[in-house]
Amino acid sequence: MHNLPIQPWPGGGPDSWFAEMRRDLESLAEDMTRMLRHAWGLLSSAWPWAPSPAVQVDDLGSEVAVRVHAPGFDPASLDVRVGPGAVYLAGRARQEYREERPGAARMSTSYGEFRTLVPLPAPVDTSRARATYDGTTIDVRVPKLPQIPIHPA
Repeated sequence: MHNLPIQPWPGGGPDSWFAEMRRDLESLAEDMTRMLRHAWGLLSSAWPWAPSPAVQVDDLGSEVAVRVHAPGFDPASLDVRVGPGAVYLAGRARQEYREERPGAARMSTSYGEFRTLVPLPAPVDTSRARATYDGTTIDVRVPKLPQIPIHPA
């Protein structure tokens, strides 16, 4: 089990973060265009996970849990950011295949990347967020902020 660092919210607030996210999405669109030029069969056989990994969000009462199925990533390549209303997760992976026979050798390298923005179902305490990675699943836990009941006057 690897503990993952929680990155600070870039630029000090969501407005600058959304500008960064827009640039990331534009870059992702360019990457997807290049990737779609290749046969889908090559993509699916090279990586056991889909371009958008499975995400599960659970409200556990006192905290919110976000789990992302992302097998085979180097923990150092994972980027986890927790903001007031969302969790941003990204990662890059590299997989090498090498086959050697007498008189011949074959090697291929595949690269994969994902980025996802997960909305949170409740206000959270971002300063107490924690994330782990077990080689298969990124598990982000964020304590919920206490709700103040509003009583009519």
